[in-house]
Amino acid sequence: MKAMKRAAQVLVFLFLVLILVPSTAQAKFYVGASFGESSADLGVGEIADGSVLSAITVDDSDSGQKLYAGVSFFKFVAIEAAMVDLGEFTISATSDGTGFDWVPGPVTAVAAVDGILVSAVGRIPVGKITLFAKAGYYVWEADLSFVNGGMTFPDDDDDADVAYGAGISFKIGIAFSIRAEYEIFDIAGSDVDFYSAGIAWRW
Repeated sequence: MKAMKRAAQVLVFLFLVLILVPSTAQAKFYVGASFGESSADLGVGEIADGSVLSAITVDDSDSGQKLYAGVSFFKFVAIEAAMVDLGEFTISATSDGTGFDWVPGPVTAVAAVDGILVSAVGRIPVGKITLFAKAGYYVWEADLSFVNGGMTFPDDDDDADVAYGAGISFKIGIAFSIRAEYEIFDIAGSDVDFYSAGIAWRW
């Protein structure tokens, strides 16, 4: 898949960054996991084919999760990679069959989105609290399916788009911290907001 090739490229880039870190940078590594809720900017236009659509329902939120790893330099800058699952979103309607694609009856579109995010992170540590902002690229895959007339039509998609966000972390003891953040993922021109919280281990 094209997205997996891009994912391999960004992971190779991250690996090169890590092995080229100078010893004077006092690099600190961390890994973590977060869970939360995602909300997609979706509407009936996603399934519009020119027909008259009625009984429209949009389920534009779902639970999301991510696993991440990163390295920080001089306390103020970090590079981070994450596997991010944004969940599944559904749009349903009833078509009168006068458009280009749908026969008369129910139409359902389902999209499940996940991928790999690589970000540059700016950090401001203040005691046990660290404020941070991040920006990067999300190499995503969307497993799409459309159901109409008793048949299912798969139409998967993939690409790489920008993502950015901000958050706060709080140190717990020597090696752990908890963090909460808000991220925005641009998925083919539609935004997906992701609120999450989790725990990280650093060394």
